[in-house]
Amino acid sequence: MTFEPNKFYRIKAGDKAIVYAVYEREMHGAVFIADEWCIVVWDRNGKPTGSQYNWDLVGPWVEPLDFDWSCLPKWADRFIAMDEHKHRWCAYSNKPIQFEAIWIEQSRESTLWLVIPVNYAPKNYTGDWKDSLRMNPKYEEKK
Repeated sequence: MTFEPNKFYRIKAGDKAIVYAVYEREMHGAVFIADEWCIVVWDRNGKPTGSQYNWDLVGPWVEPLDFDWSCLPKWADRFIAMDEHKHRWCAYSNKPIQFEAIWIEQSRESTLWLVIPVNYAPKNYTGDWKDSLRMNPKYEEKK
């Protein structure tokens, strides 16, 4: 993974981190833990150079959605995503793929989906519809 200055990343423990500067052999930044930023130095592979446990950089930061996953039926609680035209949110039993302006089932035989009523849809999403796909945290692989 390539790291860039002034970008946010997720650490192994699941918290938010920022990289301030990238040098030839190390990167400087901070991790947001317990409502405060803690300074950290990583090697160029995203491993902390100190004794911080689980502070490895593992991927880009994705802002959590203000969404109650328990409102979905179990058969459609794996993924949610927004389409471009109607800005409606849908829930999927399996990971959908992008097709033109919507997300579609990967296989008609194995994926079920439903439209999430507006009152239950995520409220704080501000990104592009193409970046809206989210997996239910209870199914995410624990690192």
